[in-house]
Amino acid sequence: IYNGLFHFLRYIEKIKNAYTDEGDSKSLSENENLVIILTIHKSKGLEVPIVFVSMLGRKFSMPEAKKDLVMHQDLGFGSMYVDLDRRVKSNTIARIALLKKMRQENLSEELRTLYVALTRAKEKLILTGCVSDLDKQKEKWMRAYEMSEDTSCEFESDCEKDKLPPHIVLNSKNYLDFIMPAYYKMEYVTNKANIELFEINTESFKEQPTVFDNKETADCKEPTQSTDQDFAEFAQRLNWKYPNVIETKLPSKISISEIKRIRQQELLGNSEVFSSRNFIYGAKNPKFLAETGTKYKLSAAERGTVMHTVLENIDFGKNYCDSELRSLVNHLQDIKIFTELEASEVDFDALEKFCNSKLASRMKNSKYIMKETPFVMKVSANKIYNNLDCPDDLGVLVHGIIDCYFEENDELVLVDYKTDRTLDLEQLKQDYKIQMSVYKRALENSTGKKVKACLLYLFELGDSIEAVTEDM
Repeated sequence: IYNGLFHFLRYIEKIKNAYTDEGDSKSLSENENLVIILTIHKSKGLEVPIVFVSMLGRKFSMPEAKKDLVMHQDLGFGSMYVDLDRRVKSNTIARIALLKKMRQENLSEELRTLYVALTRAKEKLILTGCVSDLDKQKEKWMRAYEMSEDTSCEFESDCEKDKLPPHIVLNSKNYLDFIMPAYYKMEYVTNKANIELFEINTESFKEQPTVFDNKETADCKEPTQSTDQDFAEFAQRLNWKYPNVIETKLPSKISISEIKRIRQQELLGNSEVFSSRNFIYGAKNPKFLAETGTKYKLSAAERGTVMHTVLENIDFGKNYCDSELRSLVNHLQDIKIFTELEASEVDFDALEKFCNSKLASRMKNSKYIMKETPFVMKVSANKIYNNLDCPDDLGVLVHGIIDCYFEENDELVLVDYKTDRTLDLEQLKQDYKIQMSVYKRALENSTGKKVKACLLYLFELGDSIEAVTEDM
């Protein structure tokens, strides 16, 4: 009936009048005796006797992290790299840098929003939030509090000591990650927090059973007698199992170090080969604290990485003495590949011994040398998991980095550097058997050439040994 532009404009005008006359909400003051539900932004400037701040366990949202192209008003834009030939895309340094900057700005805004929420109450402030695993979260918050104590400087003022370190704030995922480490710090150290903490386990909330009145019960039909065929069908449905359940447990991609861990668990008789390693939150201080005077020592794995980095930058066509090796390490420190602490951990005696070894001489005489070569290869799951009955055609992608290989008489020699302190040669051969086997097959498949020798160079021994391999 109401067709045409005139009737449409009249319809819009009626809607405007209706909202103006009757639809406006009542303007409320902070002194009204009632409950007001507001967003934190809407509550800015108000003060009321009692304030509830809810949903503090909800994760911060950062939708930009899902976009292929991110933009920043000061830093410009960063996009994913798209390889049209291989039909894959990967992250870029520019995009990572922008996302980190935007996360810092978002966290700063969340801190300001939390400040507004915490300063609205005149008499009492009640904070509520939910977490999925309270014990795990409490351990995380306590570790953050302990880290803030460990990293405090004796020259800081009392005001500065009450602050949480920046890296803890930057790793926060919700408002509780802001509040709880500060709560533990103030309550157990300075006793300044006038706070009562209540914990409620939501599993205790049971759903009440539905009660039917007599009328509803009277309308229900009498159940029919089940037959043997019905029971057989029920049993078949309830006892059904997914035939490919093993494939749901296997990872689609696995690293060489993870394969080594699986083999070690199998040797120890641990049947739970899929269990993940347990990492303790904040077990180690960040590396940048090493530059601020905080005590920090490199782990054995980190010292091994330092030695591998030096060997990656060595020119095997040259003869190196101690002074030239030190000059190379200083250069790596100057171009920010090494920190001062990492440069101080370089074992120059072991490096000089390697440069004068028979293996280094063989490398110098080879046609070409390849260093730090990454690979991805499909390996049968039965070769990785000895204790599982996997189908023969079920494979897992294995990825890793080959330290070095070189050509000798039209064949390849595979070399892997090891900084292990133990000199039990037979045990070392068994420990790295699966790793060298995967490396050997990856090289032969990718180059089409035979690997005639797989060598483990042991810096502790100052010589190389022949590795043990198996068919993959």
